[in-house]
Amino acid sequence: MAELNPDILTPTSVADKLKRMLDREFGRVAVAGEIAGLSRPPSGHVYFTLKDPASTLNTVIWKFSRRGGMEHMLENGLEVLAWGKLTCYGPRSQYQLVCDRLEPRGEGALKRAYELLKKRLESMGLFRVDR
Repeated sequence: MAELNPDILTPTSVADKLKRMLDREFGRVAVAGEIAGLSRPPSGHVYFTLKDPASTLNTVIWKFSRRGGMEHMLENGLEVLAWGKLTCYGPRSQYQLVCDRLEPRGEGALKRAYELLKKRLESMGLFRVDR
């Protein structure tokens, strides 16, 4: 059996290839999902995950691209339509959505389910101080 001699890649070269592939295969996209893991670090950027029942997508809004103040209304559980560009963040070899426009779509289904469960447990007295 002949031994295969594949190109030897570094993590950086893999991330670069992924970035080029994403740039080539996807143009501007619109992604519907529910916000989770919302973070607003001192850098001024906004980070969150868009999720549906089966998958998640890391998302970032860069400080310099924030327009319209929508990022101040964001909260976990909010369902949104996010427009932007898919890219690969090289240092972690992770793909992400760089978002430049958001539109709220209402409260997400997962948050609604959580609120219903919380109300049901409250009605059973499970959050009483004496418990």
